[in-house]
Amino acid sequence: MADSFKKTRAVLILIIASVGSNILGMVRNHFFAEKISTSLLASYYAAFRIPDLLYNLVVLGVLSSVFISIFMEEMTHEDKKKAFKFANNVINFIIVSLGILSLVLLFLMPFLTNLIAPGFSLEAKGLTTKLSQLMLLSPIIFGLSSIAGGILNSFKKFTAYALAPLLYNLGIIFGTLFLVPVFGIFGLVYGVLVGALLHLFVQLPSVLKLGFRYQPILNLKERSLKEILKLAPPRMGGLMANQANFFIATILGSVVGGGSIAYLNLANDIQTFVSVVFGLSFATAIFPVLTEKASQDKTQSFIFEFSQTFRQILFFTIPSALGLILLRGQIVRLILGYGLFKIIDTKLTAAVLGAFALSLFSQATIPLLVRAFYALKDTKTPFYAAFFSVSINLLGSLTLPKLFSQYAIDPGKNITFAVVGLAAAFTIASFVNMIILLVALHKRLGNFNESEIFVSLGKVLFASAIMGTIIQVLKYGISPIIDPAHPVLGFTTQTLAVIFIGAGVYFLITYLLKCDETQGFKKILRRLIRKPEVISDSPEK
Repeated sequence: MADSFKKTRAVLILIIASVGSNILGMVRNHFFAEKISTSLLASYYAAFRIPDLLYNLVVLGVLSSVFISIFMEEMTHEDKKKAFKFANNVINFIIVSLGILSLVLLFLMPFLTNLIAPGFSLEAKGLTTKLSQLMLLSPIIFGLSSIAGGILNSFKKFTAYALAPLLYNLGIIFGTLFLVPVFGIFGLVYGVLVGALLHLFVQLPSVLKLGFRYQPILNLKERSLKEILKLAPPRMGGLMANQANFFIATILGSVVGGGSIAYLNLANDIQTFVSVVFGLSFATAIFPVLTEKASQDKTQSFIFEFSQTFRQILFFTIPSALGLILLRGQIVRLILGYGLFKIIDTKLTAAVLGAFALSLFSQATIPLLVRAFYALKDTKTPFYAAFFSVSINLLGSLTLPKLFSQYAIDPGKNITFAVVGLAAAFTIASFVNMIILLVALHKRLGNFNESEIFVSLGKVLFASAIMGTIIQVLKYGISPIIDPAHPVLGFTTQTLAVIFIGAGVYFLITYLLKCDETQGFKKILRRLIRKPEVISDSPEK
């Protein structure tokens, strides 16, 4: 089967599963807003920081892209036994290292909570500490799940891997609906742990089907493990830099007060729907291909695959970003504006969403850029770019909230738009990160078909501008039609109608402009309907 067909099928699987998972994520957040106060949500989100940092540094830092590259090298001669032995060694290393670190963090958590949420009350700090201690179990579970996912990615088996996040969200929804009424906010954490177990278990059958069997092996002197540990520090540094952005938002969000941490996380979940579906999905599917091309020194093929994927991401994320900005109020109200989530909460979350959406295209392309460097076995450049962007984020987070605090949303209660400054700082930092990576990759490769990217970008911007105009006209044109007796139904109809009509206009314009991405839909359908000829789209076999 042709590489292009495999890539297309992988992307479609990941996109469909990501859409489903993110829809469930929106449903999850809907129940959050309806049933849990923003103050409790702030403690819940703050409690994620340390366990999430542990997961990112130890699991993603040691595994993720680095694991896939070395695992695929171990299978160069179809030696699955050697590759699986290496995977077992990594599994046991992760279990031991995470177990020790989790135990240490269990006792340090009260001190760490004071650092993470200095603006919280004593009661909120105590609650955050207990929630965070419970969540220390999740990195161990996700560590095992990530290894399973890495094995599946290496074999280009994406179905179970793509379903894992969907089941994770189902676990959290279960906790929100059935455990929170019994255990309070702790029920939400129990739901997280249930979701983490589902994330692991859904992948295990596919991994076992490939021939993998667990072995109690732990050899710190193994060549492949030593190579991972050698490549891991820059990778861990890059992840720590990315995690620093969340810590900055949490720390300063606790100082800004109110439901700032909840607003930031809820708005981020909405905009990451696009960046995950059209950014991470494409990057994940193309990474094994980039790794293969890089290992075979097929530079032109590498450039072709990267450039094509980069253009595809821009094709979807630029109009999506514009749509989020224009419809931010409607979308937030539709998803979150119920129960304990008040009108002021809705307005602030919408404002934060608008600030995040400005950098949506850069957030979506960064995973691809980072993986391009990992495929080239360069983990240092993404680290330097991330470190510099964090510096920009920190500077902006310390200054921009003061600027936005001049604008009050409720002067009587002294509620301002200060939290929007934190989102604006993140947006600026994301854009800087993308530019640094693009410039560095250009120097590394010489070119990556920039002319084709600029031509495609021009068409996308033109079509997006027409789409945006249509959205604005429809948004205000439909509003008077809404039946006051059925406001939720009318509002939902208005929002969905504007979204679908706007999307239809965009795809029609890009089709008329003969954008490669739109024209490619025909090829995708043909590839799915019948087995393709073994002819690569790439200029180099």
